[in-house]
Amino acid sequence: MNCFVYHICRQQDKFDFTKGYVGISSNPSYRWQRHKLYEKDGRLINAYRKYDDIIEYVLVEGNRKYCLDLENKLRPIARMGWNLVAGGGMPPSHKGKRMSQAQKDNISKSNSGVHGPRWKGYWIVDSEKFNTSIDVAARFGCTTKTVCNRVKNPDYPTWTFEPAERKSRK
Repeated sequence: MNCFVYHICRQQDKFDFTKGYVGISSNPSYRWQRHKLYEKDGRLINAYRKYDDIIEYVLVEGNRKYCLDLENKLRPIARMGWNLVAGGGMPPSHKGKRMSQAQKDNISKSNSGVHGPRWKGYWIVDSEKFNTSIDVAARFGCTTKTVCNRVKNPDYPTWTFEPAERKSRK
């Protein structure tokens, strides 16, 4: 499978690999969107909020091993640029690991409610109707966590969630 090494930085720092964020992905445009919407990348999301001249571009395309090696050369240590960890590693895989019943219960509990995958309804934000919290986050330039917190907060009365009407079975 082909992989891409990409660089996210300010316009003035293009090709200065000591600055910005270097990453790998098989789908860079999707990965860039995820960087903007989720708060796990603390340094990176803060940079998106702070600067208005951030650019994203692909450096090279190759196989996964080559891309991991290149990322390791560009990010040999943790906390270099906007990266939190050193490059060249893959996230840990949970494939084949068994979960305890407590873990399963916690996942089930967190997946229920207005931001879980099984809910049916709409997000109503300032009279606009959205199908998912991700759509709301993309429209207003915030994270899904912010969307869910605002729905629960009485200081934002125009941010609501309306469950869909249940159809009765006959």
